Amino acid sequence: GGVIDATPFTPVATETFTVTGTDENGCQNTDDVTIAVILAPDIDAGEDQEICEGEEVTLTGTGAGVGGTYVWTDGVVDGEAFTPTVTITYTVTGTATGGCENTDDVTVTVNLLPAVNAGADESLCEGDELILAGTGAGVGATYTWTGGVTDGETFTPTETDVYTVTGVDANGCENTDDILVEVNPIPVVDFTGADLIGCEPHTVDFSTDTPGANYNWVFGDGSISTTEDPSHTYNAEGTYDVTLTVTSWAGCVGTATYFDYVTIVPQPVADFNFVTNDVDNGVSSAQFTNESMYSESYIWTFGDGSPSSDLVNPTHLYPGINELGYVVELVAMNSLGCA
Repeated sequence: GGVIDATPFTPVATETFTVTGTDENGCQNTDDVTIAVILAPDIDAGEDQEICEGEEVTLTGTGAGVGGTYVWTDGVVDGEAFTPTVTITYTVTGTATGGCENTDDVTVTVNLLPAVNAGADESLCEGDELILAGTGAGVGATYTWTGGVTDGETFTPTETDVYTVTGVDANGCENTDDILVEVNPIPVVDFTGADLIGCEPHTVDFSTDTPGANYNWVFGDGSISTTEDPSHTYNAEGTYDVTLTVTSWAGCVGTATYFDYVTIVPQPVADFNFVTNDVDNGVSSAQFTNESMYSESYIWTFGDGSPSSDLVNPTHLYPGINELGYVVELVAMNSLGCA
Protein backbone atom coordinates (compact mmCIF):
# COMPACT_ATOMS: atom_id res chain seq x y z
CA GLY A 1 0.00 0.00 0.00
CA GLY A 2 2.92 2.33 -0.47
CA VAL A 3 3.77 2.26 3.20
CA ILE A 4 7.39 3.01 4.07
CA ASP A 5 8.78 0.98 6.96
CA ALA A 6 8.95 2.94 10.22
CA THR A 7 7.54 6.10 8.60
CA PRO A 8 4.24 7.60 9.92
CA PHE A 9 1.27 7.74 7.57
CA THR A 10 -2.48 8.26 7.92
CA PRO A 11 -4.75 5.39 6.88
CA VAL A 12 -8.09 6.56 5.51
CA ALA A 13 -9.97 3.29 5.82
CA THR A 14 -9.69 -0.08 7.53
CA GLU A 15 -7.10 -2.10 5.62
CA THR A 16 -4.70 -5.07 5.97
CA PHE A 17 -1.08 -4.27 5.24
CA THR A 18 1.54 -6.93 4.33
CA VAL A 19 5.22 -6.51 5.07
CA THR A 20 7.93 -8.57 3.22
CA GLY A 21 11.16 -9.00 5.15
CA THR A 22 14.46 -10.02 3.44
CA ASP A 23 17.42 -11.27 5.52
CA GLU A 24 21.09 -11.01 4.80
CA ASN A 25 21.00 -14.29 2.93
CA GLY A 26 18.34 -13.03 0.58
CA CYS A 27 15.69 -15.14 2.16
CA GLN A 28 12.22 -13.54 2.45
CA ASN A 29 9.08 -14.01 4.45
CA THR A 30 5.85 -11.98 5.04
CA ASP A 31 3.44 -11.01 7.77
CA ASP A 32 0.15 -9.09 7.86
CA VAL A 33 -1.30 -6.39 10.11
CA THR A 34 -4.83 -4.98 9.94
CA ILE A 35 -5.34 -1.30 10.76
CA ALA A 36 -8.98 -0.60 11.73
CA VAL A 37 -9.84 3.06 11.06
CA ILE A 38 -12.74 4.19 13.28
CA LEU A 39 -14.62 7.29 12.12
CA ALA A 40 -14.33 10.33 14.42
CA PRO A 41 -17.62 11.06 16.28
CA ASP A 42 -19.91 13.68 14.70
CA ILE A 43 -19.85 16.13 17.62
CA ASP A 44 -22.57 18.82 17.79
CA ALA A 45 -22.28 21.83 20.11
CA GLY A 46 -25.87 22.95 19.39
CA GLU A 47 -27.36 25.98 17.67
CA ASP A 48 -25.91 29.43 18.18
CA GLN A 49 -27.73 31.26 20.96
CA GLU A 50 -28.64 34.87 21.64
CA ILE A 51 -29.38 35.99 25.20
CA CYS A 52 -29.70 39.17 27.24
CA GLU A 53 -27.12 40.37 29.69
CA GLY A 54 -27.54 38.58 33.02
CA GLU A 55 -29.42 35.56 31.63
CA GLU A 56 -28.24 31.96 32.07
CA VAL A 57 -27.44 29.54 29.27
CA THR A 58 -26.78 25.78 29.20
CA LEU A 59 -24.43 24.22 26.64
CA THR A 60 -24.69 20.49 25.94
CA GLY A 61 -22.62 18.50 23.45
CA THR A 62 -23.96 15.52 21.53
CA GLY A 63 -22.64 12.94 19.04
CA ALA A 64 -20.04 11.07 21.13
CA GLY A 65 -22.38 8.18 21.72
CA VAL A 66 -23.09 6.21 24.85
CA GLY A 67 -20.34 6.70 27.38
CA GLY A 68 -18.84 9.62 25.46
CA THR A 69 -17.41 12.64 27.24
CA TYR A 70 -17.54 16.35 26.44
CA VAL A 71 -15.06 19.04 27.45
CA TRP A 72 -15.75 22.74 26.80
CA THR A 73 -13.46 25.73 26.57
CA ASP A 74 -13.63 28.70 28.99
CA GLY A 75 -14.51 26.58 31.99
CA VAL A 76 -17.99 25.63 30.78
CA VAL A 77 -19.31 22.39 32.27
CA ASP A 78 -21.39 20.34 29.87
CA GLY A 79 -25.08 20.46 30.74
CA GLU A 80 -24.71 23.00 33.57
CA ALA A 81 -26.17 26.51 33.47
CA PHE A 82 -23.85 29.54 33.57
CA THR A 83 -24.08 33.26 32.89
CA PRO A 84 -21.94 34.59 30.02
CA THR A 85 -20.86 38.21 30.34
CA VAL A 86 -19.73 38.88 26.76
CA THR A 87 -20.34 37.44 23.30
CA ILE A 88 -18.00 34.49 22.79
CA THR A 89 -17.57 31.27 20.74
CA TYR A 90 -17.27 28.12 22.83
CA THR A 91 -15.66 24.87 21.56
CA VAL A 92 -16.63 21.41 22.77
CA THR A 93 -14.42 18.36 22.36
CA GLY A 94 -16.38 15.11 22.33
CA THR A 95 -14.56 11.81 22.94
CA ALA A 96 -16.20 8.49 22.11
CA THR A 97 -15.61 5.38 24.19
CA GLY A 98 -13.07 4.17 21.66
CA GLY A 99 -10.96 7.26 22.34
CA CYS A 100 -11.76 8.98 19.08
CA GLU A 101 -12.66 12.65 19.45
CA ASN A 102 -13.95 15.58 17.44
CA THR A 103 -14.92 19.21 18.06
CA ASP A 104 -17.68 21.70 17.31
CA ASP A 105 -18.28 25.38 18.05
CA VAL A 106 -21.26 27.41 19.26
CA THR A 107 -21.48 31.20 19.52
CA VAL A 108 -23.39 32.75 22.40
CA THR A 109 -24.29 36.38 21.68
CA VAL A 110 -24.84 38.48 24.82
CA ASN A 111 -27.01 41.55 24.14
CA LEU A 112 -26.61 44.44 26.57
CA LEU A 113 -29.67 45.51 28.53
CA PRO A 114 -31.28 48.72 27.22
CA ALA A 115 -30.58 51.91 29.19
CA VAL A 116 -34.25 52.53 29.98
CA ASN A 117 -35.06 56.01 31.30
CA ALA A 118 -38.36 56.93 32.96
CA GLY A 119 -37.53 60.66 32.98
CA ALA A 120 -36.91 63.15 35.76
CA ASP A 121 -39.02 63.12 38.93
CA GLU A 122 -42.18 65.21 38.67
CA SER A 123 -43.90 67.55 41.12
CA LEU A 124 -47.42 68.69 40.28
CA CYS A 125 -50.61 69.92 41.87
CA GLU A 126 -53.67 67.88 42.70
CA GLY A 127 -55.84 67.55 39.60
CA ASP A 128 -53.02 68.27 37.13
CA GLU A 129 -52.52 65.95 34.16
CA LEU A 130 -49.23 64.22 33.34
CA ILE A 131 -47.66 62.20 30.52
CA LEU A 132 -45.04 59.52 31.30
CA ALA A 133 -42.95 58.24 28.38
CA GLY A 134 -40.04 55.81 28.58
CA THR A 135 -36.90 56.17 26.46
CA GLY A 136 -33.61 54.37 25.92
CA ALA A 137 -34.70 51.00 24.50
CA GLY A 138 -34.17 52.00 20.90
CA VAL A 139 -36.19 51.54 17.71
CA GLY A 140 -39.05 49.10 17.98
CA ALA A 141 -39.07 49.15 21.77
CA THR A 142 -42.13 48.73 23.98
CA TYR A 143 -42.66 50.36 27.38
CA THR A 144 -44.97 49.09 30.12
CA TRP A 145 -45.73 51.11 33.27
CA THR A 146 -47.01 50.21 36.71
CA GLY A 147 -50.04 51.93 38.20
CA GLY A 148 -52.17 51.47 35.09
CA VAL A 149 -50.21 54.15 33.20
CA THR A 150 -50.07 53.91 29.41
CA ASP A 151 -46.82 55.10 27.88
CA GLY A 152 -47.18 58.49 26.22
CA GLU A 153 -50.83 58.99 27.25
CA THR A 154 -52.24 61.61 29.60
CA PHE A 155 -53.43 60.62 33.08
CA THR A 156 -54.20 62.38 36.37
CA PRO A 157 -52.25 61.14 39.41
CA THR A 158 -54.26 61.23 42.62
CA GLU A 159 -51.47 60.75 45.14
CA THR A 160 -47.69 60.75 45.44
CA ASP A 161 -46.33 57.50 44.03
CA VAL A 162 -43.33 55.82 42.38
CA TYR A 163 -44.00 54.55 38.86
CA THR A 164 -41.81 51.89 37.22
CA VAL A 165 -41.38 51.50 33.47
CA THR A 166 -40.15 48.29 31.83
CA GLY A 167 -38.60 48.80 28.43
CA VAL A 168 -38.12 45.87 26.02
CA ASP A 169 -35.80 46.42 23.04
CA ALA A 170 -35.83 44.80 19.61
CA ASN A 171 -33.71 41.89 20.95
CA GLY A 172 -36.26 41.13 23.66
CA CYS A 173 -33.93 42.42 26.37
CA GLU A 174 -35.60 44.47 29.08
CA ASN A 175 -34.64 46.88 31.83
CA THR A 176 -36.51 49.13 34.25
CA ASP A 177 -36.37 52.63 35.68
CA ASP A 178 -38.41 54.50 38.30
CA ILE A 179 -39.86 58.00 38.53
CA LEU A 180 -41.27 59.73 41.61
CA VAL A 181 -44.45 61.70 40.95
CA GLU A 182 -45.23 64.02 43.85
CA VAL A 183 -48.84 65.22 44.02
CA ASN A 184 -49.12 68.41 46.07
CA PRO A 185 -52.45 69.48 47.59
CA ILE A 186 -54.33 72.57 46.49
CA PRO A 187 -54.41 75.10 49.37
CA VAL A 188 -57.76 75.12 51.16
CA VAL A 189 -58.27 78.86 51.50
CA ASP A 190 -60.26 80.56 54.24
CA PHE A 191 -60.05 83.97 55.86
CA THR A 192 -61.78 86.27 58.29
CA GLY A 193 -62.39 89.98 58.55
CA ALA A 194 -62.94 92.12 61.63
CA ASP A 195 -65.79 94.71 61.71
CA LEU A 196 -67.30 93.77 58.39
CA ILE A 197 -69.97 96.47 58.57
CA GLY A 198 -69.06 100.11 59.00
CA CYS A 199 -69.56 103.68 57.92
CA GLU A 200 -67.49 105.23 55.17
CA PRO A 201 -64.54 105.44 55.40
CA HIS A 202 -64.18 102.13 57.20
CA THR A 203 -61.10 99.92 57.75
CA VAL A 204 -61.40 96.13 57.84
CA ASP A 205 -58.58 93.94 59.18
CA PHE A 206 -58.28 90.67 57.24
CA SER A 207 -56.40 87.53 58.30
CA THR A 208 -55.94 83.96 57.08
CA ASP A 209 -54.66 80.71 58.59
CA THR A 210 -53.92 79.20 55.19
CA PRO A 211 -50.16 78.58 54.83
CA GLY A 212 -48.61 79.65 51.55
CA ALA A 213 -45.76 81.29 49.71
CA ASN A 214 -47.77 84.09 48.09
CA TYR A 215 -51.05 85.85 48.85
CA ASN A 216 -53.25 87.93 46.61
CA TRP A 217 -56.24 89.77 48.07
CA VAL A 218 -58.93 91.38 45.92
CA PHE A 219 -61.12 93.65 48.08
CA GLY A 220 -63.92 94.25 45.58
CA ASP A 221 -63.43 98.00 45.24
CA GLY A 222 -60.59 97.83 42.73
CA SER A 223 -57.88 97.50 45.37
CA ILE A 224 -55.56 94.51 45.95
CA SER A 225 -52.89 93.46 48.44
CA THR A 226 -50.14 90.85 48.57
CA THR A 227 -49.77 91.00 52.35
CA GLU A 228 -50.65 87.86 54.28
CA ASP A 229 -52.89 89.67 56.82
CA PRO A 230 -53.74 93.08 55.35
CA SER A 231 -55.89 95.99 56.49
CA HIS A 232 -58.00 97.80 53.91
CA THR A 233 -60.01 101.02 54.08
CA TYR A 234 -63.24 101.25 52.10
CA ASN A 235 -64.06 104.82 51.13
CA ALA A 236 -67.44 104.39 49.46
CA GLU A 237 -70.70 102.84 50.50
CA GLY A 238 -71.63 99.49 49.03
CA THR A 239 -71.46 95.73 49.50
CA TYR A 240 -68.18 94.11 48.47
CA ASP A 241 -67.03 90.60 47.51
CA VAL A 242 -63.61 89.65 48.87
CA THR A 243 -61.32 87.09 47.19
CA LEU A 244 -58.11 85.54 48.53
CA THR A 245 -55.80 83.50 46.28
CA VAL A 246 -53.00 81.54 47.99
CA THR A 247 -50.05 79.99 46.16
CA SER A 248 -48.33 77.19 48.09
CA TRP A 249 -44.57 76.62 48.21
CA ALA A 250 -45.11 73.85 45.63
CA GLY A 251 -46.75 76.35 43.27
CA CYS A 252 -50.30 75.08 43.76
CA VAL A 253 -53.04 77.72 43.75
CA GLY A 254 -56.22 77.81 45.83
CA THR A 255 -58.89 80.52 45.85
CA ALA A 256 -61.83 81.47 48.04
CA THR A 257 -64.39 84.21 47.39
CA TYR A 258 -66.80 85.45 50.05
CA PHE A 259 -69.69 87.22 48.37
CA ASP A 260 -71.23 90.36 49.91
CA TYR A 261 -68.68 90.02 52.68
CA VAL A 262 -68.12 93.70 53.55
CA THR A 263 -70.89 96.27 53.87
CA ILE A 264 -70.13 99.98 53.96
CA VAL A 265 -72.97 102.34 54.79
CA PRO A 266 -72.93 106.11 54.25
CA GLN A 267 -71.87 108.42 57.06
CA PRO A 268 -74.89 110.22 58.64
CA VAL A 269 -75.47 113.78 57.40
CA ALA A 270 -76.94 116.06 60.09
CA ASP A 271 -79.07 118.98 58.90
CA PHE A 272 -82.10 120.93 60.13
CA ASN A 273 -84.18 124.04 59.68
CA PHE A 274 -86.23 125.99 62.24
CA VAL A 275 -89.05 128.47 62.58
CA THR A 276 -89.38 130.81 65.59
CA ASN A 277 -92.53 132.32 67.05
CA ASP A 278 -93.08 134.80 69.84
CA VAL A 279 -94.97 133.56 72.86
CA ASP A 280 -96.56 135.52 75.71
CA ASN A 281 -94.41 137.20 78.38
CA GLY A 282 -91.36 137.46 76.12
CA VAL A 283 -90.98 133.70 75.59
CA SER A 284 -90.15 132.53 72.07
CA SER A 285 -90.64 129.05 70.59
CA ALA A 286 -88.53 127.34 68.00
CA GLN A 287 -89.93 124.57 65.79
CA PHE A 288 -87.10 122.43 64.47
CA THR A 289 -87.43 120.38 61.28
CA ASN A 290 -84.94 117.51 61.04
CA GLU A 291 -83.54 117.14 57.48
CA SER A 292 -80.77 114.67 58.34
CA MET A 293 -79.93 111.69 56.07
CA TYR A 294 -78.71 108.12 56.73
CA SER A 295 -79.54 108.40 60.43
CA GLU A 296 -81.93 106.75 62.87
CA SER A 297 -81.48 108.47 66.23
CA TYR A 298 -80.85 112.07 67.27
CA ILE A 299 -79.60 114.22 70.13
CA TRP A 300 -80.56 117.90 70.20
CA THR A 301 -78.74 120.43 72.34
CA PHE A 302 -80.58 123.79 72.37
CA GLY A 303 -77.79 126.05 73.66
CA ASP A 304 -79.63 127.46 76.61
CA GLY A 305 -78.53 124.95 79.22
CA SER A 306 -81.74 122.99 79.06
CA PRO A 307 -81.73 119.15 78.85
CA SER A 308 -81.09 117.59 75.45
CA SER A 309 -83.85 115.99 73.40
CA ASP A 310 -83.98 112.79 71.35
CA LEU A 311 -87.08 113.72 69.38
CA VAL A 312 -86.94 113.78 65.62
CA ASN A 313 -88.56 117.22 65.22
CA PRO A 314 -88.66 118.92 68.62
CA THR A 315 -90.18 122.25 69.63
CA HIS A 316 -88.27 124.24 72.26
CA LEU A 317 -89.19 127.32 74.31
CA TYR A 318 -86.49 129.91 74.87
CA PRO A 319 -87.13 132.20 77.89
CA GLY A 320 -86.31 135.91 77.69
CA ILE A 321 -84.31 137.71 75.09
CA ASN A 322 -80.75 136.76 74.04
CA GLU A 323 -79.48 139.20 71.49
CA LEU A 324 -76.60 136.93 70.68
CA GLY A 325 -78.91 134.03 69.93
CA TYR A 326 -78.47 130.38 70.80
CA VAL A 327 -76.15 127.77 69.31
CA VAL A 328 -78.22 124.66 68.53
CA GLU A 329 -76.46 121.33 67.83
CA LEU A 330 -78.01 118.25 66.24
CA VAL A 331 -76.15 114.94 66.40
CA ALA A 332 -77.54 112.40 63.93
CA MET A 333 -76.57 108.74 64.40
CA ASN A 334 -77.16 105.47 62.57
CA SER A 335 -77.60 101.96 64.01
CA LEU A 336 -73.83 101.38 63.89
CA GLY A 337 -73.14 104.34 66.14
CA CYS A 338 -71.67 106.48 63.38
CA ALA A 339 -72.55 110.14 64.05
